[in-house]
Amino acid sequence: HDMISAAHPYAPLVVPALAKAVGVITPNPGFYFVPDDPEFGIYRELFANKVMLLEQREPGSGFVDTKSTGKVTNKMLEDNDHHIDQEKVLNARLLDMLIADWDRHADQWRWGTADTGKGKLYYPIPRDRDQAFFNSDGLLLKFLSKRQVPYLEGVKKKIKNINGLNYKERDFDRFFMNNLDEATWKKITADFQSKLTNEVIDKSVTKFPAPIAALDSKMVSEKLKSRRDQLSIYALKYYRFISKTVSVPGSNKSEYFHITKHENGVHLTVYKKLKSTDSASVMYNRVFDENVTKEIRWYVLIGNAKFEIDQDVSSKIKLRIIGGKCNDTFKLKGNIRNKVYDLSTEKNASINLRKTKKEFSSDPAVNEFRTTRFQYTYKRFPQLNFGYNAEDKFLVGIGFSLRTFGFRKVPYATDQKLVTLYAPHEGAYQAKYSGVFNKIILKQDLIIHAQFVNPTL
Repeated sequence: HDMISAAHPYAPLVVPALAKAVGVITPNPGFYFVPDDPEFGIYRELFANKVMLLEQREPGSGFVDTKSTGKVTNKMLEDNDHHIDQEKVLNARLLDMLIADWDRHADQWRWGTADTGKGKLYYPIPRDRDQAFFNSDGLLLKFLSKRQVPYLEGVKKKIKNINGLNYKERDFDRFFMNNLDEATWKKITADFQSKLTNEVIDKSVTKFPAPIAALDSKMVSEKLKSRRDQLSIYALKYYRFISKTVSVPGSNKSEYFHITKHENGVHLTVYKKLKSTDSASVMYNRVFDENVTKEIRWYVLIGNAKFEIDQDVSSKIKLRIIGGKCNDTFKLKGNIRNKVYDLSTEKNASINLRKTKKEFSSDPAVNEFRTTRFQYTYKRFPQLNFGYNAEDKFLVGIGFSLRTFGFRKVPYATDQKLVTLYAPHEGAYQAKYSGVFNKIILKQDLIIHAQFVNPTL
């Protein structure tokens, strides 16, 4: 039931004042008594004579027909004339982090549309604030939030795990904010903090019903002010986390991906490609800092694409270049690790690929692109082990487990476990290690099992 006992039922009344102050479009929910009306039909018994929280489906002015996240994603991938206002997405996501609203999955968003003359510019309209001000103060949730489900940490004065708080949005953020560099994150975060003044926060918590305000307004206000003051630290930490590996998808149209030299790393520009020219107009532009970004993945879907790396480019960043279903051109020079994936059945043009690893296959899966796949590294320590048998009596030990994920390594890249046991009665002990390394050598797996026992258990 979505952790109802930890969710704040009146939080949706406070959020609109905060959102409007920082320029986030938001509905204005309210509580309403629903009468026993036969017009509800089969839902009559469910809603009759109850108090319900209702909000507008299409908030703001001029939004006659907003789009779902799924439809916007498809539009973006179909045509490179369509774009996302990524700065507004970041601004809205900062509000989520401030109020500890951890459940911001794709269906929690609608998208307004502006006409650019050539295509559409989509900007976010967050909705459904059922987990804002989530507060987990029980022992079980406290334990789980530290180990299994960190997003259940709740709204505290400090955010202990910003990456864990945003777990549910791991794919959303990597798709809808992949064009924002560190300077942009700093600028938008600073602007957000400056607009969210103490006066705005104090006024927003007065929107609680009077009996609730007497209990919670002071506490919520103090937490929001503390989180706001430290938001620049949290935001930058999260930026670096989601920027370690960046995916840059093209569309069903033709594009030109061009890497040039930059003093801090590499500069990627993606152009809409026309028959008459490679660089008609810019659709993506970002400088990648090699101290932050370790890997960039380029994806082409259907259109003919051209990939080029200039001769003077040198970087520690790794490039993965995934071609599309048409004929692509690869002109890859410079000193940068890169690997090309594409169909062997296509008439691709390959120029200067001496430093390039290649995976050409007749299997269409070689061109696969998904917007949902990212997984967090799984690390558990200590893991306590207990046991008992008639000969050794009581057994105790600790363990460690680590699971990592990688590109097209299913179900994981590595999985390692270390388990120890000690029998105080006999002075015996054992240590067991198991490790699975997926596709580590020539696409072959490496499996290791090791055990040390003294004398025996």
